[in-house]
Amino acid sequence: MAADKKQWFLQLYDKGFWYWFRIALLTTLGVLAGQLIGQADVWREVRYKIYHFQTSKLHRRHPVDLRVAFVLVGDDEYWTGTLARRVPIKRDYLARLIRAVDKAAPAVIAMDFDLHSPTPDGSLLENPDYWCERSELLRAIKDVATRHPVVIPKSLVSSRSGRKQINKEVSDTFGSDLTSVKNVFPGYIRFAPDLRMIPARLTVEGRSEAVDSFAFAILQAYSPEMYENFVKEEKKQGTKGDEFLLRFGSFLDESAFTNLSYSAKDVLMGNPDVLQHLNHKIVLLGGKWHRDGFGAGEWSDEHLTPAGRIVGVYTHANYAEALRLGQYYPEISEAWIISFEVALVVGASIFLALDISKWYKIAATLGPSLVMMALSYVFLQNLGLFFEFIIPMFVLVTHNVVEHLEWRRAMQA
Repeated sequence: MAADKKQWFLQLYDKGFWYWFRIALLTTLGVLAGQLIGQADVWREVRYKIYHFQTSKLHRRHPVDLRVAFVLVGDDEYWTGTLARRVPIKRDYLARLIRAVDKAAPAVIAMDFDLHSPTPDGSLLENPDYWCERSELLRAIKDVATRHPVVIPKSLVSSRSGRKQINKEVSDTFGSDLTSVKNVFPGYIRFAPDLRMIPARLTVEGRSEAVDSFAFAILQAYSPEMYENFVKEEKKQGTKGDEFLLRFGSFLDESAFTNLSYSAKDVLMGNPDVLQHLNHKIVLLGGKWHRDGFGAGEWSDEHLTPAGRIVGVYTHANYAEALRLGQYYPEISEAWIISFEVALVVGASIFLALDISKWYKIAATLGPSLVMMALSYVFLQNLGLFFEFIIPMFVLVTHNVVEHLEWRRAMQA
């Protein structure tokens, strides 16, 4: 055995400095190329599909007890009904809808509508033509909040200063009128660039406390104890830049939510068969109308997610339920992942440099890829990293194939 090890060492040594220099250079370039391709989201849809398969099909689950229900504004209400396809959406309509849901005695009411002001700085909170509607919406929220928690939407914008991300609050129609109202929980409705990630609590310019995402605001309204545990955990571990703990959320298919969705028209009419399904539930109010007309085009608020293209209100519900059920996974440090990736590539390059059976070399090529896939599953991490890993492995294997062909030509000559 010792003789074999010595022979292998001599084989590696005989390759010479320039061989190993090329391997190091190609590995470095391959890893960088993989990272750049990953950041550019070249294969986002494929990555999402594999992540969803990994976390929903391969991961053993118990039946999920969902606590959400949806009241959706559809095509008939938006395009041909009282909403008259108006932008911004009628505030007094939302007020009536909140009061109608209130009669069902829900656990939480969460409004997933964009209600930002005409001017981001708040110099004009609302167009004067809609001021009466705004007042009616404020009265409805304040009244309903005396009985049930209400989650309201916030808008944020982000910019970069060097490596730092700066988050700023955008004025909304509520202004400061709901700031001190008990049982009203604001949460920003913007998603993370990578929709596998549950939108984190963010540090926002001009605020001492972090701003909750819509999902975290729902969690705080529904279970203050569970929310406080998250906050304590964040304080222990600190922040990552301008974001607190990043988490990968599991995703349910749209079909899981369709049976829990009810028409806003039925709720406004006080349909008792519908209202009973909202009792003690986290009720999300949102829109599900087509963008280009009645039944025409894509959904107006559609997003590409691991569960396919679904509307925003379902996406928020996925995040909120993942937090409530504990079906989320911590982000693994990118430095650890790159280090492990480089170690596997270097290990494979050593095997490929030895004078051994071609089957061992094939195993050395496929083995690291299988290891990356297995570890991705074990750690419930985003399997999409496997794609970045393909790049340095491809570069390395190509180099060895070219070298082998050159060696055979030299032997034949």
